[in-house]
Amino acid sequence: MGQGTAETRKKLGAPQEEMDHWIESVRRCIEEHLSPEERRIFREEFFPEKRLRVGRDGLSNVLVVAPHGFPGDDDHTDYLAFFLAKELRAFYLINNKAFYKPGRNHSFGKPANLNRPWSSNPHTRRFVELILEMVSVIGSRGAHVPIVLCIHGMSDVNARKFSAGDFCLGAGYTREEKENAFREGGPATASLGLIEGILQGLRRMGYKATDGIPPYCGKRAIPGYLKAMEPVVGRTEAVQVEIRYLGFRDPHNIVKTAREMAQVVRELPSYRRF
Repeated sequence: MGQGTAETRKKLGAPQEEMDHWIESVRRCIEEHLSPEERRIFREEFFPEKRLRVGRDGLSNVLVVAPHGFPGDDDHTDYLAFFLAKELRAFYLINNKAFYKPGRNHSFGKPANLNRPWSSNPHTRRFVELILEMVSVIGSRGAHVPIVLCIHGMSDVNARKFSAGDFCLGAGYTREEKENAFREGGPATASLGLIEGILQGLRRMGYKATDGIPPYCGKRAIPGYLKAMEPVVGRTEAVQVEIRYLGFRDPHNIVKTAREMAQVVRELPSYRRF
């Protein structure tokens, strides 16, 4: 997970008015890539900012989660997750600049690392409970296994450093563990079919997609937590999706990335509409 741009980092700790102007400029850039109807929906559902966004009206077996939508954490993943959810008719749970990773001081928001699901932080507990609630709702609507897509951002520096590519999937295992990860009792948080389906779909689009990179494997994050909670909520297909910044999460490419990711997910045999 990582920050996006030096410009964003300079904004951290800036007065709230300055941050508001920056957020507005990002939104204007995004809206240039939307149809009038998409723009209307975006404005109705994603304004005002700085809130936890909960979409309970999904019409598919997908839940899109974005834990780190605060500026300087995983930049613009809140917006990207929203457009991905709309494309997939999915449920969603998005940290739209309400909570930030502990360790910094900001002019708004509250500290809570929402990607540490075993944490006792009250905001994290609420976030996790909402995930479990929506997973249970999806599971109750027939024989469809819930697909949980956790949207994150890796910095371009780390993408190069770890040879993680443009998209990196985390499903509870490292590369060295992959051979045994999908056996009964193995650590994989999703099926081999779903993982390979996403990887191959992204690669057909010309992108470099990887899995099993140790810093991004999701063992102690939401996918690993859902794996541990299977006795309570049933089986899920949970994947952490790390996305590099330039060309993918920057404001001019957010909508395009969401649409292309949605195309890949819709082609998965496990994707279902209610």
